[in-house]
Amino acid sequence: MGSTSQCDLNAMTHLIARFHASKSGSSPFFAMLMAESRVLMTAQNKTSLGDPTAHAEMEVLRQAFKANPTIDTRRCTLYTTCEPCPMCLSACFYGGLRRVVYGVSIDFVRTLASGDAPLSACQLNSIAGFEIRLVQVMREEFESEFHAYFLRHGRV
Repeated sequence: MGSTSQCDLNAMTHLIARFHASKSGSSPFFAMLMAESRVLMTAQNKTSLGDPTAHAEMEVLRQAFKANPTIDTRRCTLYTTCEPCPMCLSACFYGGLRRVVYGVSIDFVRTLASGDAPLSACQLNSIAGFEIRLVQVMREEFESEFHAYFLRHGRV
């Protein structure tokens, strides 16, 4: 999987703070792209606006490549509140990312919401041979946040 640094913990704490600061907790899905401890881009899930591909991970990658089409993402880390779905992990692979840090697993989210991805990033990474380092951090904190979000929205 991979090791965890203080930078990883700080980044993930920042994502929890972003979720708390968001308009009435509109979505728990956030992503942030960092290079050498610098935040390059942040994004929130925008699927409620009608685009089913507007996951936070996809949004942050779109922003990064739009801002800098020659960005070397091999030196970047994607931080995300939830384990990437197959679409997002594939975008990470094709975008050149080699490391993703996430909070809550797809398996956990699947216990709260129906219709979530049947395949985890860890499974896809193994099957497809993507060789992206996937690191889960602060699992309990993120599970608590997601459970509270889905409870507030009557989905648990």
